[in-house]
Amino acid sequence: MHLSIRKLKSVLPKKVIMFGLNSCEHDISIITACLMRTAEMIAIYIDKHNRWYATDHILTPAQFANVDKRMFIACTVLPNSNILYAIKRNRLYPLFSIECALLCFHGNNGEDGAIQGLLTLANIPYTGSNVLASSALMCKITTKKLLSSHGYNIVDYITLDHNDSMEEIQVKVAEFGYPVVIKPASLGSSIGITLVNQPTALSSAVSLALAYDNNIVVERALSNYEEINCAVMRSGNAYVISATEKPLKVGDIYTFGDKYLKDTKFNAFPTQSVDKKTAAKVKQITAKIAKDLNIGGVARVDYLVVDSTIYVNEINTIPGSLAYHLFADKMTKQQFIDSLMEDALRYHKSRNALVHTYNSIVLNGNINLSKK
Repeated sequence: MHLSIRKLKSVLPKKVIMFGLNSCEHDISIITACLMRTAEMIAIYIDKHNRWYATDHILTPAQFANVDKRMFIACTVLPNSNILYAIKRNRLYPLFSIECALLCFHGNNGEDGAIQGLLTLANIPYTGSNVLASSALMCKITTKKLLSSHGYNIVDYITLDHNDSMEEIQVKVAEFGYPVVIKPASLGSSIGITLVNQPTALSSAVSLALAYDNNIVVERALSNYEEINCAVMRSGNAYVISATEKPLKVGDIYTFGDKYLKDTKFNAFPTQSVDKKTAAKVKQITAKIAKDLNIGGVARVDYLVVDSTIYVNEINTIPGSLAYHLFADKMTKQQFIDSLMEDALRYHKSRNALVHTYNSIVLNGNINLSKK
C-alpha cells in the first residue's frame, strides 16, 4: 500500500516515535520502538544511512529487515522549526508540527546527545535526558569519572585509545593485572566486550573493541558477582524507582546473546529475584544517581554486586524496551508513555522559558580586528 503525503498531512500537532539510525544497536532500537509504539504515534524511522522516513503503518520488527519504501514517506526536520517535512523530488512539503518525540534510539548518534542536539535546535520536545547528560553517560569513561566524583563505588579501571601501540597496551594491562574486561568506551548491548584472562588473548580483544570505538575501558574482572538492574523515571520534581531484576547469564559475562537471543518476548528477560536488603539499597542508590547526574525521562542503572559491595557499572539513558517491564507493576504502558511525554514537555517548557539571547551594543562600536 502506497503512503501519500496527503494522508500524513495534518493541521494538528502529532506525537511521533523515533528509532533506528546509523548505530550498532539499530536493530535493537527497532524492537524497542515496535514494543512501545501506540496507534496515535507517527513512526519516524531513520535507516542505517541516516535517511529519515515517516509512516502511519503499524509494522513488525521483521518488516524492517527488508523495508518496503512504498509504506514510508521520506522526511526531515530543519534546525529552526518543529515541522516535519516530506521530501519529494528534492522539494520540501510541510506535513505537521511535532508535539513530542518518544525516543527509542540505542547507541551512538541516538543515545549520545547527537539527535537530542538536533531536536533541541528544531525546538522539538523529546523524551529522555538532555544533550549534556546523554553525551556524558553514553561514555563509560566519563560516567565512571562522574560517579567517582560523587562517591559511588565503581570497578577499578584504566583507559586505552587508538593511539596506544600494542606494546604500550600490553605493558599497561600487565601492570594493571589480569583478568580484565575489555570494553569499547561508548557502546551498549554488550557489543565488542571480551573477558581476557591472559596476555595471549589481549591483542584480539583490543582489536575488537577498537573496531567500534577509538577509546577503550579496561576493567578489573570481578569474581562471583551478581548483576542487578534498576530503572528510574523522572516525574515532575520527583523520581519513580522501578522494581529490580537480576538477569541470568550463561557465561562469565552478560552477552548480546543473553540479552536478546534467548527470549522471543524481548522485554521479558529470564531473571532471578533479588534479596530484599540488596534491592532496597540498589533502589536508594538509583534515586540518588538520578538526582546527582540530572537524568531525565527513563534510565536504567546496571550494578555489579560482590558480597555486600555494590558497584555502579553503567547507566543507560535509553534502555532496551525503555525498561517498561520494570515499571509494569506500577502503571500501564500507556500511562508509562504519557508520563515520559509529560516529563519531556515540562522540561521543554522550562528550557524555553530561559533567556537565550543577550542584547548588546558590542557590534556597533569600533572593533579592531587587526593583529597586535
